Amino acid sequence: ALQSLLGDEASGKEGEISLHQSLPAHRNVVGIHDCFHEPHCVRLVMDMCRGGDLFDAILRAKQRNKAKCKDGALCETATGNVVRQILAACEFCHKHGIVHRDV
Repeated sequence: ALQSLLGDEASGKEGEISLHQSLPAHRNVVGIHDCFHEPHCVRLVMDMCRGGDLFDAILRAKQRNKAKCKDGALCETATGNVVRQILAACEFCHKHGIVHRDV
């Protein structure tokens, strides 16, 4: 996948990108394979993650589970799986000296 960071979004990200690229592979952390600096943006070549982000997954679950869950949210099992994956990614990053600032 290709992600473009434009203007302010790109400024000051070199250190963060370099740290991320230094991480070994982990199943719960998106890998950055390459980085291209252009005059007004930074382009990142990253792992392709199909299916969208967590918010997209919640919306899909809400549509599927309208009759099953009174509030239409993720069921307890699915929520537990998501939390375990997030914590595994955070633990991996922490072991490599990286703290995620906006989990």
